[in-house]
Amino acid sequence: MAQPGSVWITGAGSGLGRALALRYLAAGADVAGTARRVDTLSDVALAGVGKPGHFHVHPGDLSLPGQAELLVTAIERS
Repeated sequence: MAQPGSVWITGAGSGLGRALALRYLAAGADVAGTARRVDTLSDVALAGVGKPGHFHVHPGDLSLPGQAELLVTAIERS
C-alpha cells in the first residue's frame, strides 16, 4: 500500500468498500466514505476508532444526477 494520504471510497458502508476503508484507516489515511445509508457509514466510522487514520462520513447516491459533483465539493471542504 502506498504512503497514507487521502482517499475517497464509494460503497464504503459494506463489502469490499468497507474492507478498503478499514485498511486505509489502519495505514493512517484520511478516508472519505460514501454510501447511500448513513447507518452503514457510521458503523465503519465506529470500527475505525483507534486506528491512526480519520474517517469522514459523506452519505450520497451516485446514481442521482449531480450527486457526484456535490460530494466532491463536500469532500474537498472536509
